[in-house]
Amino acid sequence: MLFNQINRIMQHRVPFAVGAFMLTRRDRFEQLGRFAEKYGTSEDFFLSKQYHVKKFKLVQHYFGQDSRRFEKMGYFGMAWYLIKNFWNRNNEAYWSNADYSRYWS
Repeated sequence: MLFNQINRIMQHRVPFAVGAFMLTRRDRFEQLGRFAEKYGTSEDFFLSKQYHVKKFKLVQHYFGQDSRRFEKMGYFGMAWYLIKNFWNRNNEAYWSNADYSRYWS
């Protein structure tokens, strides 16, 4: 629920869509380069931030989260992961050198 509140606030400055449920026209998806395969995670964020803020909307819908990553990384670990990713959203070196093993294993 906290994630949804933060997302609602941030949508006006930095659009952020969770890849589990994104809706866009296929031609626009193709035009923006699809999901960038160079990123091990957060490819949905990198695609969504290419949309103009005024063209980006969030739908009022509850979306639950599978608890596997929270069980593995803990709530603090997952929150820290999201904060680091957001802080480094424009730091290409961070994403090029990121270790995704803890996230995906």
